[in-house]
Amino acid sequence: PQLIHTGAVVQQQASIKIGEGSVVCACSVITTDVLIGKHVLINLGCTIGHDVTIGDFTSVMPGAHISGNVTIGKAVLVGSGAVILNGVRVGDQAVIGAGAVVTRDVPEGMVVAGVPARPLVNKH
Repeated sequence: PQLIHTGAVVQQQASIKIGEGSVVCACSVITTDVLIGKHVLINLGCTIGHDVTIGDFTSVMPGAHISGNVTIGKAVLVGSGAVILNGVRVGDQAVIGAGAVVTRDVPEGMVVAGVPARPLVNKH
């Protein structure tokens, strides 16, 4: 089953799909037209904007903010306090460093950090 804390806000429940085994922690907000895959962690105090897709096995750490129309691939790690701006695509197995501000697409397997986020290494 999915686990959604009673302190989380799921605004437009009819337009939000949350996969099996996923967890949404307290103080997180999920807006509208959101698709969250299987076994995804939305940690404490995260915001998920409109028209967002989050792939299976992704972890969004505390205080991260994902803007509208963002696509996040499978097995991605979004670090604490990171911000992903509108329209960005994040490839499978990418890592977004804590506090990073992602303004551009992140390729599969890329590790990015900083403000604005810049590539550090490609895991592939």
